[in-house]
Amino acid sequence: MVKIKMAGIDHSRVSLEDRELFAFSSHACISAMRCLKEMYFISCVLLSTCNRTELWVSYEQAEDSKELVCSPFEMLCSLKQISMERFQDLVMEREGEEAVMHLFRLSCGMQSKVFGEDQILTQVKNALSLARESETVDSVLERLFQTAITAGKKVKTEIHFTKDTSVVEIMIKKLYQLIEGQSLKGTSCLVIGNGEMGRLAATRLLEEGAFVTMTLRQYKHNSMIVPYGCNMIAYQKRLIGLGEYDVIVSATSSPHYTLEYKDAEPLLNNGKRHILFDLAVPRDISEKLSELSNVTSYNIDCLGENIVNKAKEEKIKQAEQILFDFLVEYKKWYYFREFVPAVYGISRTAVYEIEKRLEKPLKKLDMKEKEKVEFEKKVTTAVEHVLSSMLYDLREHLDMKYWNPCFQALEASIMEKK
Repeated sequence: MVKIKMAGIDHSRVSLEDRELFAFSSHACISAMRCLKEMYFISCVLLSTCNRTELWVSYEQAEDSKELVCSPFEMLCSLKQISMERFQDLVMEREGEEAVMHLFRLSCGMQSKVFGEDQILTQVKNALSLARESETVDSVLERLFQTAITAGKKVKTEIHFTKDTSVVEIMIKKLYQLIEGQSLKGTSCLVIGNGEMGRLAATRLLEEGAFVTMTLRQYKHNSMIVPYGCNMIAYQKRLIGLGEYDVIVSATSSPHYTLEYKDAEPLLNNGKRHILFDLAVPRDISEKLSELSNVTSYNIDCLGENIVNKAKEEKIKQAEQILFDFLVEYKKWYYFREFVPAVYGISRTAVYEIEKRLEKPLKKLDMKEKEKVEFEKKVTTAVEHVLSSMLYDLREHLDMKYWNPCFQALEASIMEKK
């Protein structure tokens, strides 16, 4: 039987500093998943975002076999060469149905630091895409993540948790608080990073009337999408004129600082007010810059909101019902897999019986031999498709507890006819 397990650390229990230790870039995710598959003979998906790192694994376990050689959390710690003992009380480990519901809630933003945010759905999609690219995802995890994505879309379509649907929206809200409701029109902004988060930040600042400059890495110029209205500079020139910007946003996947203290301090320590937003994990901007009297700095944890008020409680109940329906759907698919060989066997036996019964009638038909063969093929194919479809429909019309006796009876009946 294939089993599902996951382990992860997230914003609810682990600080930003410690989450940085578990962060993976997209390239590192692919390498890590391939390594795990080769070492432990498992299928896996690795989800790494600003707020969490989660490793999902599925593996075949015979009834008389032992558990995994090591837990998903041990695998994570091994990849990062981190001591398990330090995080043992902070890690969340789940399996089976509990793990499935966690992923469903996660995909619609119910587990996010910014409650109900939209970005997590894209991040779950990207995690699945990377697992496909690394060839580490099996049918169980593929179906699980696809179902979670569909469930997340349905919840977001039918239920609106909050108007602030991303960290970027919280950033814009925070900016208006800092300028005491004044317009952002003409505000000079630098956005370091041209990934999804960087583009979203640049787009929203432009929509609010700000003047935005965005960095591009030179070797990616031809493949990058730049929000309309953005001024572009090479990443290597990000320090030029740094002290003239009112707002600086950094959102890259770099493992190194984009703004180091020794480089940025002489430029920012100029008496002009600067507002820094670090939207990256690991962090892009040296925390030491926040010590400057004219600098106000925020990281990803400072911007998160995870307040669930009474007005949201009813919507959460509605979302839970939607997710429960998807859970039932996934469980039916998951447990019905063991009966797929029986469906195939019963269908093929039926086809064999039909072929025997068609032999004499076909001989009497005034048809060419080629036409008889084609006619027999169409009949048997139709029978196989119809019967298979009827058997698969048992998932929807028959309680799960009756599946096993039903297929046992059908197989026994077939054996008697042989």
